[in-house]
Amino acid sequence: LYYLKLLEIDKEIRVENEINTEAESEVSGFNNKISELENLIKSETEKVTPLRERSIENLSKIQRLNLELQGLDEENTRIQDEIENIKKSLQTFDDDISREKGIVIDANSNEKRLKEEKAELIEIDSKYYETEKQSNEDLDYTKNKLKLEIDKIKELINSQKNQEAITYLAHMIGDQINPSSDSRLELALAYMSSDRLDDALGQVSQILLERSSDYSALRLMAIINFRLEHFDSASMDFKELLEKDMFRMDSLFYLARISEQKSNFSDALKYYSMVTSGVNAVYSQRKVVSLLFSMNRINEAKDHLKDFGQKHPKYMNEMLQIESNLYSELYEYKEALVLSEKLALYYPKNTGFQLKRANLLLELDRKNEALEAYSTIVKNSPRDPNALNAYGYVLTNYSNNYKKAYKLIKKAIKLDPDNPAIIDSYGWILYRMGKYEEAEEELNRAYQLYKDPEIAFHLIKVLLKTNKKERAKNIFTEATVLFMDNKYLIDINEDVFE
Repeated sequence: LYYLKLLEIDKEIRVENEINTEAESEVSGFNNKISELENLIKSETEKVTPLRERSIENLSKIQRLNLELQGLDEENTRIQDEIENIKKSLQTFDDDISREKGIVIDANSNEKRLKEEKAELIEIDSKYYETEKQSNEDLDYTKNKLKLEIDKIKELINSQKNQEAITYLAHMIGDQINPSSDSRLELALAYMSSDRLDDALGQVSQILLERSSDYSALRLMAIINFRLEHFDSASMDFKELLEKDMFRMDSLFYLARISEQKSNFSDALKYYSMVTSGVNAVYSQRKVVSLLFSMNRINEAKDHLKDFGQKHPKYMNEMLQIESNLYSELYEYKEALVLSEKLALYYPKNTGFQLKRANLLLELDRKNEALEAYSTIVKNSPRDPNALNAYGYVLTNYSNNYKKAYKLIKKAIKLDPDNPAIIDSYGWILYRMGKYEEAEEELNRAYQLYKDPEIAFHLIKVLLKTNKKERAKNIFTEATVLFMDNKYLIDINEDVFE
C-alpha cells in the first residue's frame, strides 16, 4: 500500500516538474518579450529626450519673453505717466508765467504809489522823531523836577521840619492832575514822621484804590496799621505780602511783633526765627533768644544761636556776641569769655569786642589781667572815648589810682561831652575824690539824659553823702519803679531808709 502511495507521489512530482518546465519556458519567453520591449522603450526614449529638452528650453525662452513684455508694459505705463506729469508741469509753468506777468504788471502799476507812500512815511517818521525827542525831554524834565522835589521833602523830613514837608507835598500833589504813587508815598511818610498816622493811612489807601497791586503801598499800610495797633488788619496785610512773596523779611518780622503783642509767643518765636536776612535779622534772633530764655528753654537758645550762625555765616560774629551775652546773663562767665576771646581774636581792631573781654575778666575776678587788657586797649585806641571811659571807670572802682582815672575820663568827656555813661563816670570819680558838689551836678545831668539804675545808684550815694536824703528817696522811688529788683538799688535800699 505504501509503495503504491509512493509511486503515486512520484508520478505527481513528475507532472509538477513538467508543468514547471513548461511554465519556465513560457516565463522565459515573456522575459525575452519584456526585454525586447524595454530595449524598444529605451530606443524611443533616446529619440524623445532631445525633443523634451528642446521643449523645456523653449518654455524657458517663452517665460523670459513674457517677463520682458511685462517689463515693457510697465515701462510704457511709467513713460505715459511721466508724459502726463510733464504736460501738467508745462501747464503750471504757463500759469506761473501768466501770474508773474500779472505781478510784474501790478508792480509796475504800484511803483508810483509805493514811492509816494515811502515819501509819506519818511515825512511821518521825521515828525515822530521830533515828537518823541520832545516827549523824552519833557519826561526827563518832569522826572528831574519830581526827584528834586522829593529830595527837598526828604531833606525837610531829615531836618525834622515835618510840617513844612507835609505842606510842600500837599501843594505838590494838589497841583498834579494825577498825583504819582511816589508823591503820595512821600507824603504818607511825612505824615508818619509827624505821627499823623490816620492821614498817612488815607494817602496809602488812595494809592491802593488806584493800583491794588502796589505792594510798596500795601507794606506801608501794614506798618501804619501796626503803629495804630490795628493788629488784625496789619496781620492780614503782611500775610498777603507773604503770599505774593513780596517784602518777605519785613512781613515775617512784623508778624512776629504782632504775635508778641498778642502774647502768642509760640507764633512770635516761629516768625522771628524765619527772619534770616535784612536789617531786622540780628534783632529777630535776639528776640528768639529772649523768648526762649523767658520760657526757661536755655539749651534751645544756645543751640539756636550756634545753628543760625553756621547757616548764615555773615551773622556769625553777631551770634557769638549774643551767645556771649546770654552766658553772661546766666553768670556763666567762663563760657562767655571763651566766646568773647574768639571775637577779640577774629576782630583785633574792634574795641567793643576787646572791652567785652576785659569786662569778663573782671567778672571772673582776674583783676590784674583785666587792668592790663584795658591798658592795652587804650594804647591801641587812644582817642576812643568809650575805651578811655571804661578804663577810667575800672580804675575808679578797682584801684586807688584816682589821678589816672580822672585823666582818662576827662579826656573821654572832651571827645564825647554829651555821652551820659561818660558823664556818669566823671561824676563818680569826682565823688571818689571827695568833690561832692561837682559830682552831684554831673550825676544829675547824666541821670536826666539817661535813666539808668547804676547812674541812679551813684547819684543817691552822692545825695546821701551831702545829706540830701529826701531827694535821695525820690530818686530811689523813681528808679525802683523803672527798674524793679535791680542789684544796685537793692544794695542801697538800707542806706536810703536807715
